[in-house]
Amino acid sequence: MHFILTGTESTYKTAIATRLAADLEVDYISEFARDYLSDKTDLIDFNDFPRSHFQAIVQGQLSKELAHHYHDSRALTRVFDTDRITLEVWNREVWNASIAESRTIYKHNIYLLCAPTTPWVDDGMRVDGHRREALHRSYIDVLEELGATYHILDASDFNTRLQQAKDVVKKFRITRRDSAAR
Repeated sequence: MHFILTGTESTYKTAIATRLAADLEVDYISEFARDYLSDKTDLIDFNDFPRSHFQAIVQGQLSKELAHHYHDSRALTRVFDTDRITLEVWNREVWNASIAESRTIYKHNIYLLCAPTTPWVDDGMRVDGHRREALHRSYIDVLEELGATYHILDASDFNTRLQQAKDVVKKFRITRRDSAAR
């Protein structure tokens, strides 16, 4: 099993992904878009995002997934801080388009969808604080359309939301010992 944190901006995805991976003693796979954009914040208008950068992010994300055995049901458990679903929602919302590779869902990937019940925090890269509910609905629509297994984390505070994530993991009987033995 791989666990993928997904959802709108500012919903504790990264913090939960890093803690969950540490608690399970498995690899944490960071969000490619954030890594890619971290040194470009002064160069890009995030309100009018350039398609060329988006396409570079898609290619980088897909390569990162390949490098970390995203597709392999026999691979060790990993925790991904977002994946191609985020790019699919982004592409649909901004350019009314779809990404062919995003339409493949792997049954061993379990999505933890973070609901926008947390405070929005501006970090220079976030622009959709006013649209989080609509975007959350888009995530649900995409996950449903593709037949993904997902669980909504809707607690408003970090610790309870983290516990919700841990409870989902327990349902799949993934423990530190299991993930290390795989």
